[in-house]
Amino acid sequence: MMHGVMQYASQIASQQACGLRLAKEDNMPTLEQLRTDAHSKITDHWASCEESGLPHRPGSRDRMLAAYDGFFAAIGQLSSPVAKETVLEPIRQLYEKLHTVNRELDDGLLETDERELLVPIIMDAVVAVGVGLDQFEDGEPGSEFRDF
Repeated sequence: MMHGVMQYASQIASQQACGLRLAKEDNMPTLEQLRTDAHSKITDHWASCEESGLPHRPGSRDRMLAAYDGFFAAIGQLSSPVAKETVLEPIRQLYEKLHTVNRELDDGLLETDERELLVPIIMDAVVAVGVGLDQFEDGEPGSEFRDF
């Protein structure tokens, strides 16, 4: 999945450099499709963690989903063309909400598995609004706001 996102990000950067707009036939999922997919992945992950006895409570999952809904709504409202700087504030707000939930569970909620689940969702959304991942120093938008 990461390779496909990076390849698509590179394609976007090339198109932006030439002043081209993305065409619908590029097969990049819409933000709504990404949001729906995120809900599915997060819900499935939390169910698996709950079955294993990990501190992933249903209320925590619901707050995570609400945080992602807010992120998708905010990023979807950005004016085109979307600049790198514009996507950072919705990402910062999302991470702030995720960190709040994590702290309430003694920092036991967001670990490596959750990072590997949640970060690509953000990356895909950033690419979907036309910002190339190559515009970010480490290829991860908002990594400076993430502490898990």
